[in-house]
Amino acid sequence: EFEIAAAITEDASSAFNSFGIAPRVYIGLSQVASTGLLTTKSRIRFQRLYWLPEDTDLEHLSQQLQQEIRNLSGETSRIRVQTHDGASENLGRVLGYLNDYLGLIALIALFLASIGAAYLFRSYLRQRFREMAILMSLGAQRSETVQVVLWQLGLLGTAAALVAIVGAVLILPALPWLLAEFLPPGFETSFNLRNLGLAFVMGSLGSIAFCLPVLTRLQLVQPLSLFHEHLGLRSVGGRWRFRDVGAYLPLIFVYWGLAVWQAQSWIVGSAFIGMLFGSILVLGLLGWGLLSLLQLAGPSFGTMGRLAFRNLSRNRLGSISCFLAIAVGTLLINLVPQIHNGLQEEVARPEGVKVPSLFLFDIQPEQVDPVQGMLAQHGTALDHLSPLVRARLEAVNGTPFRTELDGQVLTREQEGDRRFRSRGINLSYRTALSNSERIVSGRPLAASYDPLSSEPPELSLEERFASRLGLRLGDLLIFDVLGVPVEGRVVNFRQVKWNSFQPNFFILFQPGVLEEAPASFLGSISRLDDQQRLTIQNIVVQEFPNVSVIDVTRIVTRILQISDQMSLAIRMMAWLSILVGLVVVYSIARHEVQTRQWELNLLKVLGARFQDVRTLVLLEFGLLGFFAALFGLLLSLAMSYALAWQFFGRLWMLAWEVSVASVIGVSLLSMGVALLAASGTLRQKPLALLRAV
Repeated sequence: EFEIAAAITEDASSAFNSFGIAPRVYIGLSQVASTGLLTTKSRIRFQRLYWLPEDTDLEHLSQQLQQEIRNLSGETSRIRVQTHDGASENLGRVLGYLNDYLGLIALIALFLASIGAAYLFRSYLRQRFREMAILMSLGAQRSETVQVVLWQLGLLGTAAALVAIVGAVLILPALPWLLAEFLPPGFETSFNLRNLGLAFVMGSLGSIAFCLPVLTRLQLVQPLSLFHEHLGLRSVGGRWRFRDVGAYLPLIFVYWGLAVWQAQSWIVGSAFIGMLFGSILVLGLLGWGLLSLLQLAGPSFGTMGRLAFRNLSRNRLGSISCFLAIAVGTLLINLVPQIHNGLQEEVARPEGVKVPSLFLFDIQPEQVDPVQGMLAQHGTALDHLSPLVRARLEAVNGTPFRTELDGQVLTREQEGDRRFRSRGINLSYRTALSNSERIVSGRPLAASYDPLSSEPPELSLEERFASRLGLRLGDLLIFDVLGVPVEGRVVNFRQVKWNSFQPNFFILFQPGVLEEAPASFLGSISRLDDQQRLTIQNIVVQEFPNVSVIDVTRIVTRILQISDQMSLAIRMMAWLSILVGLVVVYSIARHEVQTRQWELNLLKVLGARFQDVRTLVLLEFGLLGFFAALFGLLLSLAMSYALAWQFFGRLWMLAWEVSVASVIGVSLLSMGVALLAASGTLRQKPLALLRAV
């Protein structure tokens, strides 16, 4: 007998762990022997914690210790060395995935900023041709002239990076307060010098990489042509040639490297870059086609309408830059809600499956009938009753199965493989599949195993579990079930709806094999209201104290809350991308209006009213913003549907409210930003033009 000394009210490590195989009970290690729980057949795991100085390289030390343990105990040793980060696996993994995704969205915001920077830098060079011509005519080498520009870019980028770092330092301490519901108790923020250093390097050197494609065009300009300004302009903004692609390669490799580093996955990082540049290409072609159509506008659109169309089509580089910045931001805003809605609907109401109200496990064989009788007295029943047999995978096709991977775990794929290899194995057996399962390859299990047969028993594996472990149809697996070897051959792969919250297993044996093995049972109870759930939980605790009860309804609610919070964080980053896009629009609009101030003042001299000129600016950027948002929305719907089909089991649901609001909102924001950027020039009196003449 034990007396309860204390209860744990909050456990930060369980923030993203819905439930385990049983609730944790802590007793003294010296008292365990007297309980009779430890026998030669018990599945038990010992942990020993070590305190180390703060400056210890934990990753290197853990890898070194792991290798020494393998050298002493062999390659099949099950002794594992973990750091404190790896021990909080559930919390760290979920937050790590979210951090990776938000980092990738931040890369998109960085890319949008680079579009605006490259455009403005191109315009800056066009205005500095005469200065560069003077330097070169006075004896300066071309390389020295380019160095002047590089120093200017580097200094501006460094200043911008320092401002961003200071802003991050000021904002980061407020995040735990802003995200209190999402973060676990006791969460503290800290600064990573590596990330701050990366931001500084990207600001200092990244600005040069962004503008390198424009900068290399200076090599085509001869000193004599620089004195003829228009010829020099054509040299920088002239026809693109195939060999110019070399100037873009450093930028592409920089983004690819950042994406792989941020995602910690070669596959995810490469796929992200492929989708990003693919989206840019598609949107760029759509924008180019739109501008070509606007150039053909007829007189039915009015004078200001035709002027707006012609201005957009003539300044294609600026128009395409604004178009891409707005379209990519809109794409991000609408990419998540469609999948998010589908996931929420599937978690709350999975298609073809009734989500249970309660989940019971650790039911002993002799308790099955009493539990069912108790439930029958309260007008309900135990559904999907399934046995659970603990085991350990020993060998695959005669080769010992390794639970650890060689070397350091660097990518998310390696992390997932390690997690699957080191987890415990739960076996079960059924005469038929549940409504949350279906066979995707192979044949169904035979009805019952014949012990006199020369063939091994048949196995059914969950498809993703088999893929993680590299298992194939026909493989022969050997399990250790409490010291007894049990073999089976894989005959099919199953697809399982885990969100059904019904008893499901990675491995199912053919009936007639595990019936004599020590087992516990699992089951679910459906269609209970709030009061019935509380009543049955209390009765189970009183009459069957060893049986654990999970309130599935509360778990589903918690999952939906976490999903909402994650979606909010992702949408905030998407709106950050839109904000960056609007800054690009503001910069380009302000530059274009200043460049065209003579044209705008000339319109005033010729009789155009202030309202007419303002309408011209609103039409230009309103049309640009609307079509960019529309095309970004359409592409996001196609991409989200493809992602849902490929990775989320076709869970896709149109969030039309977000879609419509994003198109209208982005269009209005584009018009407002453009009008703000042009306000100073629009208020300028045409008298300045006449005085200049």
